[in-house]
Amino acid sequence: MTKKQHILFVLCIFLTGFMGCGKAPNPDGREDVWGQITLNGEPVRTGMIAFRSQEKEGRDGEAGGSITKGKFFLTGRDGVKPGEYKVVLFATDEYDIQTGELPTFETTADRLRSVDLIPAEFNSKSTLTFTVEKGKKNIFDYDVVAEPPKVPKK
Repeated sequence: MTKKQHILFVLCIFLTGFMGCGKAPNPDGREDVWGQITLNGEPVRTGMIAFRSQEKEGRDGEAGGSITKGKFFLTGRDGVKPGEYKVVLFATDEYDIQTGELPTFETTADRLRSVDLIPAEFNSKSTLTFTVEKGKKNIFDYDVVAEPPKVPKK
């Protein structure tokens, strides 16, 4: 391979890598929505966020995704159509019921209990709202202020 062929080959590989890196497909006008969810100022380790329309039903009226290390990002087909939404937040964690702490390597499966970290006022009874606007930066940051979860202990 000549030096010119080598350069063209490397350039083709480089450009091909960028072809698949575009924005996710968005056939029905969904907008990107992202943000950070914290619990008493600390990022939620893992959880779920959902945007539920009061007017639309089915796929057009709901979008959601996971929260990881406090952050979520909904884009393309997972994005949210413009409109007014109720925001629903969920997060749970596993606790060792013997110690009341997060599990360690010594924690056995029979000692684990899942505990809701976010109270019902932010999920099943949520009154949080957010308006998704077409063509705007739709950022939803929220700090849930709540009592620490009650961890069942043996």
